[in-house]
Amino acid sequence: MMCKAKAWVLALAAGLLLLLIPAQARADVTRLLILNDEQTSETSAAATDVLRRFALYSSWTCTFASSEDVPDTDGYTAVIICTDPNRALNASVALAIQESKLPVFVIGAGGLAELTKTQVHEGSLTLRLQTQANAANDMLLSGNSLLLMKKSGESLGGQIFVGAQAFPLCQTAGNITHLAYFDPSQEAQCAFLSTLLQTWLWPYKNCPTAYGQYLVLDRIYPFADPERLLSLVEMLETENVPYVLCVMPIYANADYPAMKRFCEVLRYAQSRGAGIVMHVPQVTLVNVTVEDLQENIANAYSAYSRYGVYPLAIEAPDVWLMSEKGQDALRGWRTVFLFQSDEALYGEKQAENTALRDGHQIVAPAYADATAFTNAYAQAIYLDPSEDIETLRTQVNRLKNSRTALKKLSDVEGIVYAGDLYVHFYPADGLYVNGQAASLAYQRFNYDEDYVYDRGFVQYMTEQIQASNKLILVFVVVACTIFIAGMIISRRTTRRQLLGNHPHAKDEQEGVNLHDGG
Repeated sequence: MMCKAKAWVLALAAGLLLLLIPAQARADVTRLLILNDEQTSETSAAATDVLRRFALYSSWTCTFASSEDVPDTDGYTAVIICTDPNRALNASVALAIQESKLPVFVIGAGGLAELTKTQVHEGSLTLRLQTQANAANDMLLSGNSLLLMKKSGESLGGQIFVGAQAFPLCQTAGNITHLAYFDPSQEAQCAFLSTLLQTWLWPYKNCPTAYGQYLVLDRIYPFADPERLLSLVEMLETENVPYVLCVMPIYANADYPAMKRFCEVLRYAQSRGAGIVMHVPQVTLVNVTVEDLQENIANAYSAYSRYGVYPLAIEAPDVWLMSEKGQDALRGWRTVFLFQSDEALYGEKQAENTALRDGHQIVAPAYADATAFTNAYAQAIYLDPSEDIETLRTQVNRLKNSRTALKKLSDVEGIVYAGDLYVHFYPADGLYVNGQAASLAYQRFNYDEDYVYDRGFVQYMTEQIQASNKLILVFVVVACTIFIAGMIISRRTTRRQLLGNHPHAKDEQEGVNLHDGG
């Protein structure tokens, strides 16, 4: 009886512990409140979209709210204010922020004067940032005045010159951190802001985590020339850099010999340590259902896996993870590579970063601007495989000689649910498909020299018509020849009959001529 009582006590204690641990874990999570006026200000909207992407790339737990409404700061650990530079905070909003005692990050001039004492500096403005190579990158700014905190504080990086006088571009005084100037259209400034925010949010005294970058040969199409693809793979192997191959989806004709040769090269690269990523179907979200998307993705994955090629990540527009439909389509993938697309961000902008709930490992697109560098989150450097091989080699060597830390996709755990396939890759234990160990070793493929193409009725009829073209042409030529020959023979026969060699007809004709002459 005592044993049963002890067992119940232990079970109850274990249950309470399980309840308490998540609560403590939730208490340690950084939750951001981002106040903006993107509905009424284009300047704020552009900057807020940058923050929305940062939240996605960095897996922030955050809420976006209007700066005109008094915020409920309970449960948040910090506040970011991103409003129009010419707009002031309502007194009630400013009071709620001040009473919360939370750390506050103010981007630009909007809202600063309502939270702390400020001072205006007059003169020409020049922004200075450090590049990845530690060189000064100066940018002349429009305007001739700058609003700064009156109380000087700790500089977090960058400089801004008002005339000849230098001020910290970003500084902290008390619980307020102020970024004096930000242009969301400039990639170098966006990269700088992402690094600033990572440092600002880092709760420990040591340096924040530095994330690496993935070198990706982007958008490699099925049925591509296998010899050229092999040359690209061998070049990357020679340069001794980790790399990823992003292949486009295929939904039909996966059994064709050309597809098999293409996948044989992919299988070889995979066996050498290359990561394989599959691109999502090229559709606009509003024009397709989630079910159709998932079915197409599953069919495309099956087309590759039948040859032993296993994509361990998917590539998608970043807007997909900012909408419910896109999140539903990508839910079966642990690792998601993102790229910025021209597709509209969303019909109704989400108030929270809801993509966090799916636990994705997100790889963001690297900046195209060579002066823009950040290691605040994992990034993908996309290269065009249609470029000349020597041009690609030059780009790869430039990356090797930079401070960029290139990563292997095989260093991270990969999980894929695609149709009836469950693929799980463990960096230390290899690949498992539906619970069974699968080999990633290269195997030479066998090819059917007498492959019969199953083309379907329409394609069959098209093929038959094309094959009959020569016969039809010969028939037309022969018919035309016979017709023309018949016309010539008929004409000659008629001529003979009318003006031919009959003696009586000739004498009658001569008589007529003499009569006419008389």
